[in-house]
Amino acid sequence: MTTRRRWVRKVLAVATLVAAPLAATALAAGAITWTIGADGVTGDTAIAGTGFQAVDLVNHLGPDQELAVFRLPDGRMLADFQPAYEKLMGAFQGPDVGKVVAAFVKEYAAVGGGIMASGQTQRIYVDLEPGRYVITGSEADADAPVPHYLAVTVSDGPAATAPKADLELHLADFEFDFPDTISAGPQLWHVENTGAQVHIAALFKLHSGKTQDDLLSWFESMGPTGPSGPPPADALTQEVDAITPDQSYYVAMDLEPGTYVAVCFMPDAETGEPHLMKGMIQTFTAL
Repeated sequence: MTTRRRWVRKVLAVATLVAAPLAATALAAGAITWTIGADGVTGDTAIAGTGFQAVDLVNHLGPDQELAVFRLPDGRMLADFQPAYEKLMGAFQGPDVGKVVAAFVKEYAAVGGGIMASGQTQRIYVDLEPGRYVITGSEADADAPVPHYLAVTVSDGPAATAPKADLELHLADFEFDFPDTISAGPQLWHVENTGAQVHIAALFKLHSGKTQDDLLSWFESMGPTGPSGPPPADALTQEVDAITPDQSYYVAMDLEPGTYVAVCFMPDAETGEPHLMKGMIQTFTAL
């Protein structure tokens, strides 16, 4: 449920997209696999196991693709989810987007996901409970993305132990708590939404000599024909995908040394403004 394609698709059309190297954990054996390709979303549909299960999200298509995992409430099926999700996607073009998002996430929990460049795999660990899930897949930056769906059932089975995280990250209303400095290279982040609204963390790698204020000014300069001047940062395909309140997941990251800015573009439930405008932006350095 990324808003990259809705709030900043014009920005990303002119920014340099950085397909970060595959993290070292991404090829470990025994993972659940969900793939977006020519046949839509395919992969494991019957899972006997709970807890933080390892999942590989794979893009076998061209442009950047998003795969996201949603938990359905008891009694709901794919036939219920699909029209609600398509209403949500359409709302990002209108004035009531904040309210539509808030209503949607009260029904359907976003529990993890990722954006992958063509041929890329993203490792995540998703907290699975017995019940029904839907995996959605679509082009991340399309003006009118066509979603694909895969219905998944989870039953009782071996409970996976949560992996050891290199970084604990909390998404609150409306701030991140990145430390000033983190390690570069392959690592595992445990991301938890401690706020009352849905959040993401889109990542931008600043160019030499540029600052968070430069990036913010560049966003604010966006007009009908796009932003003013060249971008002061590169947008990463790696990001923390949308998760709803009280949810958490683990995401494998692999950051080069440099200075990064994390931004939440999700719309506020009341005003519809991106959380960025409420101060949900933070700089950190990878060494």
